[in-house]
Amino acid sequence: MLRNLLYQSIIVLSDTDTNGPFTGDDFTSKLFPDGFLWGGVTQLLAFLMLFLIVYKLLYKPVKKILNTRAEKVVADISVAETSRLEMEQKLAESEAAVLAEHQKAQQLVANAIAQSERAKEEIMAEAKAEVIREKEKAYAEIAQAKIDAADEIRSEIINVALLASQEVLGRELSQKDNDQLVQDFIKGLSN
Repeated sequence: MLRNLLYQSIIVLSDTDTNGPFTGDDFTSKLFPDGFLWGGVTQLLAFLMLFLIVYKLLYKPVKKILNTRAEKVVADISVAETSRLEMEQKLAESEAAVLAEHQKAQQLVANAIAQSERAKEEIMAEAKAEVIREKEKAYAEIAQAKIDAADEIRSEIINVALLASQEVLGRELSQKDNDQLVQDFIKGLSN
């Protein structure tokens, strides 16, 4: 039946061009030589044997290799995913650590600023206290200098008064007279 179908289709094709190198019969006889049934069966059996040999020797081992490779790829993907998750976790931890260190650094800077402010205030207080002490010392020295100057002036005045009284009176005065004159002179200056 197949032979007849092919023969008829070849005849239709060959009827269009009868001047070609083949006629329909030549083509069919070349395509299906005598004894086609046994030759076709033999070729079919040879093909099946070749298919089974290739299947057993090549397909199964190649399939096994491909399956092993697929399993390895899946395992590698799984390991990569696990590694990615671990890296993301470590990244989050390191970002948290960086943030914590940044906050510590800010706290240290704030503490250093506060400490420098306290030190500044202490230095200013010490400087003010030193200025006050120096001022009081200067006032005390001035007061002492006034007292010393007043005493020196008094003693000069006494000496001048003694000399002047000796000149005026022409005699030497006793200590009692001298003290009386000085007291009177000082009272006169004070008023």
